[in-house]
Amino acid sequence: MSYSMKRILCNLCHNWLLYLVIAAHFMLGAGLFIICMNFRMTSRELLSESKKKSMESLIPVTEINGISEYGYGISYDTYLRLSTDETYEDLEMLFAEMYGGGFGYFKSEDDAMMRNLDVYFMNDALFNELYHIPRKEGIIYVGKQAYDTLLVVAEMIKYKDDPSFFLYIEGEEMYIEGETLFVAGEAYSYEIVEDVLLPTDDDPEYMPSMTYALIFPVEDAYDTMPDSGEGNPYRSFLFYRYRNADWREDLISGQLREINEATTSTGYFIVQDEYKELKRQLDDFRYDMDRWMMVAVSVLLLAGVGCMGSMFLLLNKRRHLIAVSVAYGSTMRRITVETIAEAMIVLAAGGVLGVLISPWLRRLVLYQGELRMNGAGIGIVFAAAFLFSVLSVLAGMHEIKARNVAATLKEDA
Repeated sequence: MSYSMKRILCNLCHNWLLYLVIAAHFMLGAGLFIICMNFRMTSRELLSESKKKSMESLIPVTEINGISEYGYGISYDTYLRLSTDETYEDLEMLFAEMYGGGFGYFKSEDDAMMRNLDVYFMNDALFNELYHIPRKEGIIYVGKQAYDTLLVVAEMIKYKDDPSFFLYIEGEEMYIEGETLFVAGEAYSYEIVEDVLLPTDDDPEYMPSMTYALIFPVEDAYDTMPDSGEGNPYRSFLFYRYRNADWREDLISGQLREINEATTSTGYFIVQDEYKELKRQLDDFRYDMDRWMMVAVSVLLLAGVGCMGSMFLLLNKRRHLIAVSVAYGSTMRRITVETIAEAMIVLAAGGVLGVLISPWLRRLVLYQGELRMNGAGIGIVFAAAFLFSVLSVLAGMHEIKARNVAATLKEDA
């Protein structure tokens, strides 16, 4: 064994310059190949994680310029049709329409108050997501601050001729007396709920608080808040969640397309789906990465072909030495294994260096995104190194084995 190692090292030293070139070629190809493979594996992992996250969390929809003087951006008929359409049975729709309003009075600098008082028409799915309590039929839910405000409103309505007092929510009078909520002369039972934040796609620091909210069932929208013709700006809150893992990517976009066609608003709805955005970015970069993958494979093949040609020449040069070794008792199998180990050391060294320099090659391929180290690329590189080593030696040994060892010695003598 020690003699074999000594002979392998001796051969490496005698041909160090040729082996250095081969190792350098293999190093460059290996580094590029590992980067490209890691990019592909990372892309797959990131897309899988983003898809799973989309499954587990709400996907908020953005309303662009969604203000209309004709009523709601999403009519109740449109909501009801889409939420019950079998085409979208794998898609859960969480929806609310909001009317903005307020209450205030001003008598002096020390005696003044201004408070929000927003009305939401919310479906059961969104209500359960926010409050995690079963929604009761016939009950209107009131935020804590809205409750306090409506108690004050009840007192101030007695003096509504006072110009220092104002109340506006689409021109409808709203106040609380005891256990009853009055809206436009209609009486409702109510319960007070804890404060929650509406998980919109806005900056988390500015997510709408529901503490000044009154929450009606979405089906009560037209009966409770009739169109005033010159209504205050309102906002639609729309979220989606997939009901199972085998969701189709076109479900949300298809439903939004139908909503935008049916809406009476001057605005429209778009979705900033993290999965779709990430997939678009990766698709944009994939073309460049495919070109680099072709370069990497070409360099690896060039290094492999160079190794095969070099071993063929070197083994022909060593014919006499091999013949002598065989004459003194060595076997062709042992010599073949030693030579394969010699070639494998050269290519493995290039592969190790390629792995080490791969982080710096990210700049060469102009990819600065997240990149995770995966073992698949490294495994393929070293499998290629082994394959090239075996093929290189077997190609050179074929000619030598075909000749008679004694005839080789006689010819050389």
